[in-house]
Amino acid sequence: MFPNRPKTHNLKNDADFFPLGVNVMRRNINCLAIVLAAFVSLLGSAAPVAASLTIRISTDGGGTFTDYFNGTDDVSTGNILVNGYSVRVDANSAILGGAFISQNTVDVRKVSAATSVHLIVFVSQDGYLVPTTGTPGTLQSSLSGTSTVSTSISPTNFQSFADFTNTLFGTGGASTTLQPFTILPSFNNTTTAATTIASTPFSLTSALEINDLKVISGSFRFTGETSLIAATPEPATIFGAFVGLPLLGGFLWRRRKGAIMMG
Repeated sequence: MFPNRPKTHNLKNDADFFPLGVNVMRRNINCLAIVLAAFVSLLGSAAPVAASLTIRISTDGGGTFTDYFNGTDDVSTGNILVNGYSVRVDANSAILGGAFISQNTVDVRKVSAATSVHLIVFVSQDGYLVPTTGTPGTLQSSLSGTSTVSTSISPTNFQSFADFTNTLFGTGGASTTLQPFTILPSFNNTTTAATTIASTPFSLTSALEINDLKVISGSFRFTGETSLIAATPEPATIFGAFVGLPLLGGFLWRRRKGAIMMG
């Protein structure tokens, strides 16, 4: 009766239109949730299993070692008097985004007539976690400080270790070395090494050695830092995921709708 009447489509009788639209939106929401969860996990969920930061120090070149541990992320030896020197080591650990950091400060001050000291300081913490193994990372060693000593002090060696067997004071896995240092009147150096976080949890350890320390007067301070920086997604990648997934869903929805109307 109406030969020229345009053909229309009754959406209520379309059994597969609405399910398609709903499924597309559900898939988008699920994808967004996964991306967001991964992003949050990479940035904030990695944390030590337990506070096990420990200082291990020797003032006789490795003949004897003494451990300092108080069950927190901040540990200090207090002032140690040895051969006319006052030695103090302070250590702390932190997690900033994808960076796992272990830092130590060594203060040495002459207090009386002094003889030679061979100082070795280890700082270690285990139980670091990353969301997934196989994550690329960068192990970094940094050593800096100042000195009021009138003569140079050398050699001074600083090493960093990332041990993926999670062994306290472990020296397996990735490592970096700064050596030797001549300290007068200030110093600052950094070295890095690419690695892969092969397993989790893992430990970080730093080792500072000052060989044949013998000065007439003055004091000096070392600040050593060992850090393992895990790769995280670029912000642009996350933004693209948030923007692109809804747009893709909208495109598919409109494409399906157009096909139905034309049919």
